[in-house]
Amino acid sequence: MIETKSYSKTKIITCQQSKHGELVCGDSYYTIETDEYFFTGVADGLGSGAEAKKASEQAVHTFREHHHQSLKHIVFHCNQNLQTTRGAVIGALKLDFKSGLITFAGVGNIQCLLLYPDQTFKGAISVPGYLSGRRYRMREMSFPFFRQSMFLMYSDGISIEREAIKRYAEEQDPEKMVQRILPPVETEYKDDLTLISGKYF
Repeated sequence: MIETKSYSKTKIITCQQSKHGELVCGDSYYTIETDEYFFTGVADGLGSGAEAKKASEQAVHTFREHHHQSLKHIVFHCNQNLQTTRGAVIGALKLDFKSGLITFAGVGNIQCLLLYPDQTFKGAISVPGYLSGRRYRMREMSFPFFRQSMFLMYSDGISIEREAIKRYAEEQDPEKMVQRILPPVETEYKDDLTLISGKYF
């Protein structure tokens, strides 16, 4: 359920769970680190089941092909490539190692939190809507991102109360943070869930 991937400058923890009664999770995600940046994207296909998975995987294919571009261009290509699907909400995050800036763009309800070593945090906000080849709004939000900082991205299969965020930030460990956030293993999920936590070393 929980997977760990260690790159040279980032450590990433991911968790996915399908909606109760569904055989597949309608969410998909992608992560990559290069010498210049780290990128991750989360897509939540509308609805659940196989057709939702098809849509989210199309978005991930776009992430894989275009992660070297700006988030503005990545979202544009996602929208184009989702025309033949039921659509998806997406969140994309890129950490530029040279500038020390982390940038987020989201369309829909993918949530993103940035958690700093001093236990302060910031929320990067998605714009309402979804991508399916139609007109859409988007914005990019950029923030300074220091070494030992963490990020958290998650789909709407989970809800995190604002008062709990600081407690999670105190962990300073992305895996422990994910373990604290996740509901008990016997939970019957009402929606697909994807949770990605990362730390910049």
